[in-house]
Amino acid sequence: MKIQEILKQPEGKCLEFKKEIPKNRQNLLKTVVAFANGSGGNIYVGVNDDRTVTGIKEEPFDLEEKLSSIIYDSISPIPNLFFQTTAFEDKIIFIIRVLPGANKPYYLKKLGPEGGIFVRIGSTNRKADSQVAAELRRQARNISLDQEIDPSFDCDILDMRLLEKFTELRGSKIKPTLDYLVKIKAAQRYDHTQIRRLNLGRLFLWFFGAILFARAGF
Repeated sequence: MKIQEILKQPEGKCLEFKKEIPKNRQNLLKTVVAFANGSGGNIYVGVNDDRTVTGIKEEPFDLEEKLSSIIYDSISPIPNLFFQTTAFEDKIIFIIRVLPGANKPYYLKKLGPEGGIFVRIGSTNRKADSQVAAELRRQARNISLDQEIDPSFDCDILDMRLLEKFTELRGSKIKPTLDYLVKIKAAQRYDHTQIRRLNLGRLFLWFFGAILFARAGF
């Protein structure tokens, strides 16, 4: 998209404009964190809120060096980003392109791994609550909520009749066993080399398995 078209866009989930790099850089860093925790985004420096272009006053290389150092010192894990410049009406716009992060959640070191996680809601940066933070961690592991394991979900909560009905509906004549739960990825068996705090050899249900096969009233 050409810069003329970008300047007509409203700020949003993946786009922000700044007249300059502010002396208090916390809001800028929050935006970088939020973009990395989302689908990425671009920050255009040298553009007023009314979209008039003032350009940057510093040399692009100096600004890149300064921002790289600030971001490296302030955000963990280190986000994947790069810098570009573009010319508009004889002025230079500096662009910070933040890529979607693979090591979520990203956070501000100053606020810590719990209080320093931010996500983008519309055109604003919001502190992530515990549920959002947990979802970001699942994204980093490439799993969904139904693939999470809770140690409180052991096989004592199973209703084997539901499991038998499930196998019937699938057209299987095999009598379901606990190992069958592992086969259909509704449970997982752990040993002491995987999770030491869990009992040796016990079987724990994925949320998916608990939802489908837990006894009534659990």
